[in-house]
Amino acid sequence: MSNEPSDNAKRPIPVADTLPLAADAHSGSRSISPQQASAAYDATVATDARVAKAAPLPVDTVIGERYVIEQHVSSGGFGAVYRASDRQIRNHHVALKLLHAPAADEQARQAALRELTLIASVSHPSVVQFKDYGWHEGRLWFAMPWYRGATLAQRYAAPGWTEPLTRAQARPIFERSAQGLAAMHEVGINHHDIKPDNIFLAQIAGFDAGLPVLLDLGIASTREEGPKGMTLEYASPETAASALGESKQGVGPEADVFSLALVLRNLLEPQTVQPVTGETLAFLHRRATEPLPAPTGEQFRYLRPAFARWLHLDPAQRPTAAQFASELALLTAPEEQREARMRMLRRVGPLVAVGLVVLLLLVRQVRREAAQLDAEKSLLDQQIKTTEELRTHSLQQLQQLEAESKAAGDQALQRATNNAKQFRILLERSEAREAALQKQLQQLGADKEALATQQQAAVVERERVEGELAAAHQSLAETQAKLPKAGKAKLHAAKRTP
Repeated sequence: MSNEPSDNAKRPIPVADTLPLAADAHSGSRSISPQQASAAYDATVATDARVAKAAPLPVDTVIGERYVIEQHVSSGGFGAVYRASDRQIRNHHVALKLLHAPAADEQARQAALRELTLIASVSHPSVVQFKDYGWHEGRLWFAMPWYRGATLAQRYAAPGWTEPLTRAQARPIFERSAQGLAAMHEVGINHHDIKPDNIFLAQIAGFDAGLPVLLDLGIASTREEGPKGMTLEYASPETAASALGESKQGVGPEADVFSLALVLRNLLEPQTVQPVTGETLAFLHRRATEPLPAPTGEQFRYLRPAFARWLHLDPAQRPTAAQFASELALLTAPEEQREARMRMLRRVGPLVAVGLVVLLLLVRQVRREAAQLDAEKSLLDQQIKTTEELRTHSLQQLQQLEAESKAAGDQALQRATNNAKQFRILLERSEAREAALQKQLQQLGADKEALATQQQAAVVERERVEGELAAAHQSLAETQAKLPKAGKAKLHAAKRTP
């Protein structure tokens, strides 16, 4: 398909068949009243009816001794577009635009070259470029790349089409279109006719959704000029106000941002597009004074503040084309945030799973260690109990020996003393064993910080044992004090004997 609107597409209203546009800040022309505008509109429509378009060129017509006409693609208000083959380069085709009106003099020739000059001043892949130009029977022609694809109007805004463009589909198309507009504005050119028919989705490798290319700079203007026409449906408020003579401000690049945002709004929600109805003046007045609604669907709720700014009545409140291109990332923000969360879950999920496994293993290890410590404590308690019983038995034997020593005299006392020494050795061994057990208990207590309750119980138990041991020592001391002094002396001597 060509890179030109179809015959039945909404074409811009040019200077010759539209309301005279009010002067911008750079001209000295006065504004006109709505009544004057209405009269001028009627007069210019009548004039347009007398302007005949040139008949399409026959197939095989040679243009510029190089390009052979293969097909008439479309005709607009200013010229016709053809598909042509290149004699010099095999299998090379171009879109060739031929103006309707011949240039009668040099001034007319320069005026005809105007669109070509504007195209040549912008270098951006999303703005149409020209390859060659010349004159055919006094009419300007120029060759542009032949793109395969379709316009936004042909793909998404055909009559009866109700399938909306998705936010994900819209983002790359409108980001690149806005970047193309930014390139135009940077060199001081305003398009003034942004609409679905003038955004072509070229089938180019690497661009899945198609590379958007801005077409038709026929009514584009420089920064110093005012708009030379408009398409009513996508006219900005300031363009409408200027046409009505209600504004003395110029129409700047913000008008292109409004139009591109309106194309986006209409393609996202075609079922709520406000049609162009009623008289032209009434429509222009509404466009100049009434803000357009944002998409009403629930999925667009978060975009309503952005659309309110992009479609603001005041041009100063709108972003530049470059800012608009950056802000269009909002279109896929919910999905990107959702994907970011999923990526985070995919990244963190295995770590969480590993952490849970490690935690489970630690819990099991702690429980095993706790069970082992409980078993060791039970064994220690049993050993302490056995030690206590041995100590009690030893004290009982010692008491019995002391009683027999008193009754049996020196021989019995000696025998009792020897027995006492043996029992003392046994007692010391028992005390040493108790000390070792206590040391083991302390060591276990140091390993059981996490089991503070059980450790405290062991400490209490140890203190109880020590108290009873002290009581036993005291009892032994009291028993020794009751022995006869001579027996004590012998017993003391026996203790000192190696």
